[in-house]
Amino acid sequence: MLEFNKQQETELLNLIRVERSVQVLSAPVYGKADYPASNAQFGLNLNTSSVIGSLALASPLQSCSPLKNARQLEGKIVLVRRGGCMFQEKARYAQTAGAIGVIVADNQEDSSFATAPLFSMSGDLAVEDDIKIPVVLLFSIEVQKLLNHHFKKPVVLRLGKNPINPALIITEYFKGTRKFEADITLPVANQMFSLDAKKETMRINFRFNGINSASKAGEKQKVNKMILLIWPIF
Repeated sequence: MLEFNKQQETELLNLIRVERSVQVLSAPVYGKADYPASNAQFGLNLNTSSVIGSLALASPLQSCSPLKNARQLEGKIVLVRRGGCMFQEKARYAQTAGAIGVIVADNQEDSSFATAPLFSMSGDLAVEDDIKIPVVLLFSIEVQKLLNHHFKKPVVLRLGKNPINPALIITEYFKGTRKFEADITLPVANQMFSLDAKKETMRINFRFNGINSASKAGEKQKVNKMILLIWPIF
């Protein structure tokens, strides 16, 4: 009878939507980007707590094995991908790597908080809850919006029950505080620009009307001259 009641309780919790907040605090957003997330039935209770930290991506992204980039994840809010293992297992690997929070990215294409079924991440009732950090799930549309911000400029996030007033964040900037500035420790890249702060290197990819390594020597020489003219502006 007791086991049946526990099962009913778990099923009921999975039907109750508890909204969490993933809020971008860093410039130039200053808290105006806030994404609703689903909660977990394990880990730190965000009803009474919140965490602030730079965003980092787990490697491997599914976080179903020890993380290869653990040294770069310490003190960060770590993004992992849904699938392959239990939610609690993903959080455990991230926690072992030093993460202060976990965002699970949904693996269903075009899913969103607004249209998704009621959902809450279940824990493993057969083992003790050893997860001490908060864990939330973002649906794929919200994840893409978050990563669009992150790949333009690394972001500082807040995981909490509700977002905080952006005016308070801007006030902190006027005070000269640096607590909402991201710690750039992971490579940041797009098709044009790549920056790796660990190696102190920068790569800029130029595209000149289809000219590449297979082009004729004369065409490539023209490109080299153009790069020499452009380079002094950086």
